[in-house]
Amino acid sequence: DIRDSLAFRLRKKLKQEGSVVTCHDPYIKEFKKHTIKSLIKKNELILIGCPHKQYKNLQKNFKNKRLIDCWGFL
Repeated sequence: DIRDSLAFRLRKKLKQEGSVVTCHDPYIKEFKKHTIKSLIKKNELILIGCPHKQYKNLQKNFKNKRLIDCWGFL
């Protein structure tokens, strides 16, 4: 349920400000169209907005990327 998600509120706000935002969430059909690794490669800033276990071992893929980890997950 994304209605209470702070990550999706932030997504909405960033889009209102003119940012191009792509999202991934393994539990929401609409947000798992792309692989996690393809999105990491494509984007310059990575924001971990939900501490899903699928994201835990991806840190090695964040080389040369700006990372914001709201949860202290990594």
